Amino acid sequence: MGGHMRRFPVEAGLWTAGLVLMAFMNPSAEGETWCLFARLGIEWCPGCGLGHAIAFMARGEWAASFAAHPFGAVVVAGLFVRIVRLLREAYGRRRPVFSTFSRR
Repeated sequence: MGGHMRRFPVEAGLWTAGLVLMAFMNPSAEGETWCLFARLGIEWCPGCGLGHAIAFMARGEWAASFAAHPFGAVVVAGLFVRIVRLLREAYGRRRPVFSTFSRR
């Protein structure tokens, strides 16, 4: 257990947890927000609606997801790529640079 858990990329875990939490939130609930800007009283936020977009996307409601935030799918795809890269760096098999020329 120790060897694998020690190498686990914390960033990948945080991104995954964030996506899962947003996917399970109720996107139709009014007044509930995790937005720091909204909690501080700032009305405009570039990410406003991303959580709702992810929640709608997790439910297969693509039109509602796009209406909540047009870049929701792009953000999820980007985070998925980042998580996969972090996991590959941590657990991927290392190959020599010139593996095609090396003898086995």
